[in-house]
Amino acid sequence: MHNAIYQKGYLQTSYARETAFPLSLYNCAVREGHPLHPHYHDNFEIIYVKEGKVNIRIGNDTYYSEGENIFFVNMFQVHYVESADGHVGKFYAIVFDKKMLDSINMNDYYITYIQPFLAGEKRLLSRVPSNSQLFHKLAESLDLIMYEYSTKGKAYEVYIKTEIERIFATMVRYSDHFDSEEKHTFSSVNKKMMDDMWSYIQNNYQHDISLDDMAQALNMNKHYFCRVIKKLTGKPFTQLLNIHRVYQAERLLTETDIPVSHISDMSGFSNQSYFNRMYLKYTGNTPTATRKSMKNMDGEPSTRILNN
Repeated sequence: MHNAIYQKGYLQTSYARETAFPLSLYNCAVREGHPLHPHYHDNFEIIYVKEGKVNIRIGNDTYYSEGENIFFVNMFQVHYVESADGHVGKFYAIVFDKKMLDSINMNDYYITYIQPFLAGEKRLLSRVPSNSQLFHKLAESLDLIMYEYSTKGKAYEVYIKTEIERIFATMVRYSDHFDSEEKHTFSSVNKKMMDDMWSYIQNNYQHDISLDDMAQALNMNKHYFCRVIKKLTGKPFTQLLNIHRVYQAERLLTETDIPVSHISDMSGFSNQSYFNRMYLKYTGNTPTATRKSMKNMDGEPSTRILNN
């Protein structure tokens, strides 16, 4: 079982899989200043909150969770998890590719009940509260998936695949009741806009990027762009840009011995005091403290996994 999900900069995520099996289980925790930042991917994800208080945003909606709850993230939905009221929140993230389901025989039952979810025509219910009958049915399957994934006994893949199918079948049984609540979808147009925005930021974050620059690069009205980005991510564009720059700064601080005074410019911050404020805001630490904490016994910078 992996302990973390490593993000590829901002809004994109890299999953380190232990095997070729198209499902991974991650044991995660968030605390004040250390959230799982907004991102999206072409996988389904089940967030199984076990303890603590967290805020979870999925698509256009934000949910408060205290204690055990289950959340579903559909493909390409922007989502994030952060601490609520300073509490540590612990959860499992079960991430699986749609090939877990599209290998089911193409019979009428599959086409009727499963294919609409894979095609994005239907959305899984975002939240399953712990006081519901549905929660207890799903929790049984999730607990079995976690056990089989952790122990990896003979034919564990078959057990897990069976439980994933059982989860979807259970959700389908309730989907007619919840369809009216799931009105917002992440369209292919919005996905392209997010991909293009990310690509532009990744290639230009070291330089000044204004809202006008971003809108022009996407050939969009800037006011429309602002509304859509805020709706999809829950954050304004400027904040997304600053978080990405802070990611890059943290990377340089932990993986290189470049002087702290140079890293703000290399990360796209032209003002040192503003850089210090933003870094503290999004990491809960100062740049200098980060550099000191990553030194090993010989005084050399330590390295950690962080993908481009």
